[in-house]
Amino acid sequence: MYSIKQKNRRILFGYQIIDGEIAIHEDERKVVQWLYKNYQQGYSYKQLAEILSGKGVPYRAGEKGWNKNMVQRILSREEYCGTAEYSKIIERSKYEEVQSQRKRKADQRAIKTEWPKSIRQKLFCGHCGSKVYREKIGPIVNWQCQMERRTTPDYIGDEILWGKILIKQNELIEEPRRLEIPKEKTYELSLAGVQMNNEILRQIREGTNTEEKMVALIYQAAQERYKGCSSLDATYYTDKLKELYSQRTICSEPDFELIEHSVNRIFLNPDGEIQFEMKNGKLI
Repeated sequence: MYSIKQKNRRILFGYQIIDGEIAIHEDERKVVQWLYKNYQQGYSYKQLAEILSGKGVPYRAGEKGWNKNMVQRILSREEYCGTAEYSKIIERSKYEEVQSQRKRKADQRAIKTEWPKSIRQKLFCGHCGSKVYREKIGPIVNWQCQMERRTTPDYIGDEILWGKILIKQNELIEEPRRLEIPKEKTYELSLAGVQMNNEILRQIREGTNTEEKMVALIYQAAQERYKGCSSLDATYYTDKLKELYSQRTICSEPDFELIEHSVNRIFLNPDGEIQFEMKNGKLI
């Protein structure tokens, strides 16, 4: 606990000294509450620090740069629940939920080296389409393109990729309608398909072709017919996906089983962001 009489002391972020007393700093109070809220929604320390730095939010007077240690300190201080010196900024229930979430994440870091094989197989480079794999050199872990050896300008470690997958997953749980695809026309046989069918019927009547050639022609007609069925398949998958995500609630860690059954591929793009290619073909 900071002493109120300590010379040149530093008080907690979110507070200020007014007439010798510790009082709430309104702008910083909003930042503290924003941090707790967004951490609960799955953002990592690093991501939160980057957002605040990008917005130019000052951590101290004249100091606008944030790092994950600053965020971690704010999320770990019980004083925000209220003490004799510090007025309450965060409800205790929210504070305790965040501490439980922090502990779960700390426990998960020990097992992130064991990514499910099904998820590893879905990771592709958004630039060239090659497989993305996990490389560990000493203490450094990086998910990178198999062909280009590097997908993004910055290293993408386990925690960063874990967080990005979690955020994308929770976005779809919150808004399943994002899985919808543009409405297409009800299935109609194309002009080429009609012509092929007519030609098959004509040749059957006239007997002008060998059995082998007739089989080949029927196969071509079937392929043309299937092209028109693909939109029906996509609609079917879309309905199934929306039902699947509507049944889920916001998670504190990636639901790999859900991803395995709903996502075809996960693209890691050069800007460091990821995209899901869903089972219905929608890129999100």
